[in-house]
Amino acid sequence: MVETLKFLLETSPDTINCRDKHGTTVFQLAVRTDASCERVLPVLDVLLDGGVDRAMLNVQVEFGVTVLHGAVLKHACCGGEHLMELLDVLIKNGADASVRNDKRRNVLHQLAIDSRGKDLVNAAMLDILLESVGVKDLDRWGCTALHYIVQNFSQINAVRHLISRGADVNMVNRFGDTPLHEVIRGTLARGVDKRGHIEPMGREDVTKALDDLVKVLQDAGASMDKPNRGGKTPPQIRDDIFEERRRLEEARRQGRGRPKGGSSLQWVRGRQWRS
Repeated sequence: MVETLKFLLETSPDTINCRDKHGTTVFQLAVRTDASCERVLPVLDVLLDGGVDRAMLNVQVEFGVTVLHGAVLKHACCGGEHLMELLDVLIKNGADASVRNDKRRNVLHQLAIDSRGKDLVNAAMLDILLESVGVKDLDRWGCTALHYIVQNFSQINAVRHLISRGADVNMVNRFGDTPLHEVIRGTLARGVDKRGHIEPMGREDVTKALDDLVKVLQDAGASMDKPNRGGKTPPQIRDDIFEERRRLEEARRQGRGRPKGGSSLQWVRGRQWRS
């Protein structure tokens, strides 16, 4: 792939600054391929050495997505060193992590939202982004990155690091929710073993992970007594979720299955995907 790209650029060097009919740049196409981060990096090196207009790195396409948003959307599952190297290369060459998409989300917001799996966001990656974005930056819904990343209990170390960098554990979004309200709606990501099977996970594992993350937030000053705009405190939301889960389990035992139209639990736990 790299050799083919070099040949094309030697044959027609001006194409590096062209866009397709949707306005997409070669950089955005490169980071959105199904190739792994390790395979994308050599491609970016060739493109960056090809006389590209650095402004192309901050072009926004549909939904206001930049090459950095695209890299996170596609490769957040890589986690760790590979994604960090990808972001670092782009930022050092002029990509701006503070550019907002149409939901007013910068790349830190995007990383917090898309880090839903077992792959962990490390402190060094967060520090790279925090050089150009604010840890308290708000999106359209008044959410900080902390509101989103707490919804994956596996990211407890990333939560600790954001707090150490000044994240506000009592920041209220447009719905009156603090990060504590959001963590109650979260879950613990399940991993996949070498054979591709989903790893087993008991309810006690989820409960412990939730309790550990709640403690991190409380130790940083988060309040369990603050109601949101719906009048619900974090413990009340937790009680609602447990009651809904109990009701669904009872319905399944009686052979009724899932209630028509989905459950309120789906709404309670899924509101992070606000449009």
